[in-house]
Amino acid sequence: MKYRLEEKLSSDKNWVVESPFFNIEDCRILSGAIPNLVSEGEKYFDLIYTTNEIVEIDRIKNVSRRNEKLAGKLLLKMLVLQIPELRNASYLNFNNIEVLSNNTAPKISFTTGKKIKEFTPQYYFSLSHTENVVTAACSKKQIGIDLERLKVLDKDVAESIVDNNALKVFRESLSQNKSDPQLNMDYFPIILFTQKEAVLKCAETGLTNDLADVILKTFRINGKTRMEFKEDLYLVHSSILNNYIYSVSIPTE
Repeated sequence: MKYRLEEKLSSDKNWVVESPFFNIEDCRILSGAIPNLVSEGEKYFDLIYTTNEIVEIDRIKNVSRRNEKLAGKLLLKMLVLQIPELRNASYLNFNNIEVLSNNTAPKISFTTGKKIKEFTPQYYFSLSHTENVVTAACSKKQIGIDLERLKVLDKDVAESIVDNNALKVFRESLSQNKSDPQLNMDYFPIILFTQKEAVLKCAETGLTNDLADVILKTFRINGKTRMEFKEDLYLVHSSILNNYIYSVSIPTE
């Protein structure tokens, strides 16, 4: 059966789950456990990864970073096969979907024999991982995703993320939504961090820009957060799931 491997891995909801909690049009998200993705990636290595991907993987000597690379590529391939226009493409399988990234947003192409077609101009992709979890997002708009474990940051780190403007915006949101238990000042710095990282990824500037360049305009959990970066406006949606904070950013029109 053509899709036997693809269907086998994509159907295991114990370790790869679709994330439907983001109310963003044309956005699809998958999350997975890195150890499980690595295990399957190693088991079916030659059936999953292309020659160019193997070259990229083999450059990484750090085991943890290599595992993140293996898991991220496999998860993105699974996400590609969920795109409506490609879901029933009989010529597509893991081994002819190529995911390349060198500290940049993932660039994805697929090959059928000698034909190579890039579709990243039609679909944009983003990837994030923390600890043993990786998440991937795609959209017809530019997109950025960031993932962190929900935790209280050290005071010095928190203060480097939350400036006076952000603190004012948070307090305004808190006063308007007093019944929301997720609006917790202890967790605000790590949530804001993921939102700013998601915006920088969406802007495709890399993460070399100072987080202070991303300005908070409004703040919500499970709602529309608005941010500004270099005079461009971005919509960010953040959700807490299984003690992780996910933030996804797209440009506003």
